[in-house]
Amino acid sequence: MEAADRPGGQINLAARVLRRKEILGITDWLFDQVERLGVKIRLGCYAEARTVEAERPDIVLSRRVGFPTLRFSVKTKHWQLPVGTFLRVRTA
Repeated sequence: MEAADRPGGQINLAARVLRRKEILGITDWLFDQVERLGVKIRLGCYAEARTVEAERPDIVLSRRVGFPTLRFSVKTKHWQLPVGTFLRVRTA
């Protein structure tokens, strides 16, 4: 699940700098690889707990989310996992 309308997150932002356009190839390659493996990707969708659970996944892998680090507390309704966290969803 990717909140943006295209995969790539912060790489897309970095590629806006003209001298770094070549890094878009990273996103294209990774997206092609996961599609080839049959991984379902949903764009324009936040990975909230109820949304993930509705998919009834066998496994959930979380990558670093693209939200900036803030030096103050912000309340949010969106569900986030720390980097490298694995979540086992009960399906029974």
